[in-house]
Amino acid sequence: MAKPTPKFLRRSIEYKQLAQELAAASSKNFYDLARSLNDLHAISPTALVEVCKQSGRSSRHAYYLSAAGEFIRKSGISKVAAERLGWSKLAAMARHVADRPALTDKELQSLIALAQQATVYNVQTALAEKKPPARRDRAVLLHFPPDQYELIEAALLAHGATRRGKGLVGKEAALLAMAKSIAS
Repeated sequence: MAKPTPKFLRRSIEYKQLAQELAAASSKNFYDLARSLNDLHAISPTALVEVCKQSGRSSRHAYYLSAAGEFIRKSGISKVAAERLGWSKLAAMARHVADRPALTDKELQSLIALAQQATVYNVQTALAEKKPPARRDRAVLLHFPPDQYELIEAALLAHGATRRGKGLVGKEAALLAMAKSIAS
C-alpha cells in the first residue's frame, strides 16, 4: 500500500505545474505568473530554478518576478494597477520594503504614485534615497553584428574608451569625442 503524499509536497507539485503553465504562455500578463512563482519559491526554491530552465527564462528574471509577486501579495495591489506599473517597478519596490514591517496605506499609495510617475531607474534611485539626476539623460541602444561591433569597439577605444572585463568603460565620452572630431 502506497503512502499518501504529504500536503506540502502536493502543494509544491501543484504550484510548480501552475508556474510552468504560466511561464510557458507567452504573454505580457505577469501578474498571475509573479504570484505563482512567489508561491513556488516559498515552498521550493529549487523548483523555481527548474521552471526557469524549462520556460527559457533566466533565473534572475524569475527571482525578480517572484519578488514582484511577494509585493503584490503583501500590498494587495490590484491586477490592473500591477500591470500598469510593470514587474520591474514592482520588483524594485519589493526590494525596498523587504526588510520593513507591513506598509501603511499611505506608504503604499506614496510608493505607487512614485512608480507611476517615474522610470524604473528613477524609482530605484529614489527608493535607495539617492538624489535622482537633475537632467534627463537619453539612452541609446544599438545592435551590431559581430564584424561591425569590432569596428565600433576599435573606434571607441581609439577615442578614449577603455576595456573592463568583457565590456568598455567611457563609451559615452569616446562617442562624443568621435562626434566632435567629425563635426569640426
